[in-house]
Amino acid sequence: MESAESSASTGVDMTDAKPPSAQESTLPGPPEDGAASQTQSDHTSQPGGAGQAEGTPQRSTGSVVVLFKATGGAPILKQSKFKIQGSEKFSKAVDFLRKLIHRDSLFVYLNSAFAPSMDELISTLYESYGLEGKLVVNYSITPAWG
Repeated sequence: MESAESSASTGVDMTDAKPPSAQESTLPGPPEDGAASQTQSDHTSQPGGAGQAEGTPQRSTGSVVVLFKATGGAPILKQSKFKIQGSEKFSKAVDFLRKLIHRDSLFVYLNSAFAPSMDELISTLYESYGLEGKLVVNYSITPAWG
């Protein structure tokens, strides 16, 4: 486990970390009004009775689990799962990853296939490309996929 000093330098809240078998942390984000925790809601229906099918992700500002996977010669993270607010842009997750691996140049892909726009919202990417409850982000220090 990281010390409190190194946690503060990366900006990751390690107090929300889970046991080593399923470690996740929360990426830093803007404070929520009146909410003390940043947990994902388990509700599958929307107000007003217009709900979605159970198990179908919905666009929200809740937390999304992001799984970073090293590709090629990229350094492997000790902790690869993090939570980030769905309302954040993809660029925030990439900037956080750059700080973790101490690299300015980084290539990122979703599901080992394509590089999304940095302006896309995490919730939109998760809704479209999320797998098994996670948004899988592959990263490399050299181009890996087209």
